[in-house]
Amino acid sequence: MSKKVAIICEYILFPQRIGGMDRFYKAYDIAIKKSGFEPVWFFKSAIPFEFYKEFDIKSAEGSNLESFFLDYCDSNNLYYDIVITHFLKPISYFFKEVKKRNKPYIINVDHNPRPLGGFPLKKIIKNRAKGLLYGKYVDKLVGVSNYTKEHILNDFGFQLKNKTISVYNGIDVSSCVKQELDRDENPINFIVVSHLRESKGIQDLLNAISKIDSNKLFMQFPNLIQKISPK
Repeated sequence: MSKKVAIICEYILFPQRIGGMDRFYKAYDIAIKKSGFEPVWFFKSAIPFEFYKEFDIKSAEGSNLESFFLDYCDSNNLYYDIVITHFLKPISYFFKEVKKRNKPYIINVDHNPRPLGGFPLKKIIKNRAKGLLYGKYVDKLVGVSNYTKEHILNDFGFQLKNKTISVYNGIDVSSCVKQELDRDENPINFIVVSHLRESKGIQDLLNAISKIDSNKLFMQFPNLIQKISPK
């Protein structure tokens, strides 16, 4: 009998956006089915469209995703062998409630950024308390980088070290063509793929660009360098 897996994602699906996470979800859905598991996906909100046609999706329709999942399990008398979460808080009371339901193996994947200046003292104390109270209910904590892994432990306590690992986001480089360029003769180009917010370090890139000789930078795009250069 195949094991049932619930994958809970604080994420919204809509056809106008098919990004890296969507492609990851699709590849994971295919891989987990090949391994003999039965995945059911729970999203914050989901508009059905072709890209996700092979998925078994439950949508919270914009309501609280954690409450929706617990209520859905109770209403339908459902139990899962494995529960995996994305973009939820790494440690919370929610996981204690999930563990009550047939004691599934729980994996939390932490993609969430942290404030550059750190959390305020009140938040730090709350996180440490959560780590002590609820950390035991999560079987595996996965950070998408070593940086994230370190912050999980800093936030919730080093007693979680033995169950915390790093698994980097995958990048398919098979279609990339390697090029060797003479940087003295070619302009420097940057491509940034991220949300334009401070936690992504965009301001650091702009500051670095301001220190580069503008004659060597974005030679094909003179208007762009003019727009982003500090006055």
